[in-house]
Amino acid sequence: MEVKIVILGILSLLCCGGAIFIYNKKEKLESNRRFAIYLTVLGLIFVQTLLPSIFGTENAHPILVFCSLMFFVLSLLLPPSMYLYVVSLVKGEESEKILNNSGKHYYPAVALLIINIFSFIALYNIEPDTQNYTLLDNIRTYANLLALAFVFLVQNVFYIYFSFKLFLKRKVVLKMTQDININKTLQWMLMFIISFAIVIFMIYFSQLLSPSGKIIMRIALLIYVVFLLFFGNRNKEFNTENAKDDKLDIEKRNEISKNLVALMKNEKPYLKNTLNIHSLSQELNTNTKYLSYVINEEFDKNFNSFINHYRIEESKELLLDPDNHKYTIETIANMTGFKSKSSFNASFKKFTDTTPSKFRNLNLKS
Repeated sequence: MEVKIVILGILSLLCCGGAIFIYNKKEKLESNRRFAIYLTVLGLIFVQTLLPSIFGTENAHPILVFCSLMFFVLSLLLPPSMYLYVVSLVKGEESEKILNNSGKHYYPAVALLIINIFSFIALYNIEPDTQNYTLLDNIRTYANLLALAFVFLVQNVFYIYFSFKLFLKRKVVLKMTQDININKTLQWMLMFIISFAIVIFMIYFSQLLSPSGKIIMRIALLIYVVFLLFFGNRNKEFNTENAKDDKLDIEKRNEISKNLVALMKNEKPYLKNTLNIHSLSQELNTNTKYLSYVINEEFDKNFNSFINHYRIEESKELLLDPDNHKYTIETIANMTGFKSKSSFNASFKKFTDTTPSKFRNLNLKS
């Protein structure tokens, strides 16, 4: 019991103290404010968990009863606070809209807070063991259980999903800029989302753990909070609008595109089955991010589709040449840069809606 109280006490102090420190930093960033809110909610949840361990679960003091009800409200504040912090890490039009309407994300918690405050006041003014008392007590109990068992679960699934979606969307920015700070922020965003998902998973299955297992879980939570404070304090938000300004200028973009087409036509690097975006970017004297960006924007393809398009066109010429009829389909595949017959067949069908064998036989008949 003492170990539990010590760990929960440290967690509460770290979260609340960290929130105060981050909120009062010189840099008045929206992400700092949102991170402070998340830490505060997390810290208060630990405080609510700590109180029964100190005063006992049977203590019916009004303040302790009200604090126990606040635990359910705070639980509903945690997932949206996590999501809004993730949103605040990436400044832009979309993020501004979400943050300006952030209040609606807290509606479930506000609704539960109203129910708990009303029932808390009413139950202290109604005689116990009456029908009205029992009815109101049941409504409060089931409302809080429903909030924790269902609403909290739905919130976590919803907000974790949209946080990952936001991360993947913002990852595209890396194709437009070489800014190392943006890269670090996106890495932190991913670590934050994954660590949150792991913690929620641990909390849901904590009831299945043995007493020693629960101690390990609390130590893991302590490590999580230290991780948050260490890395979260060092990361800054970035602006996607500024990142877009750093993308390739038209002249450079056209130069890479022109050199790429010339290289593919004259040197035919796609015939090497070892070709990758790194080796191709070296031949063009550029970097992989710029090359990937040009292929995506100029040719509306990813790297593999772009290369396979050239390979398939080459293979069609070879298949139509009577001098090559002695070669098997697998040989043609190897000659055009494919590592296997199966990958050649799959790509050929993707681009031509038929197989290499059918394509060859159809043209032989004609």
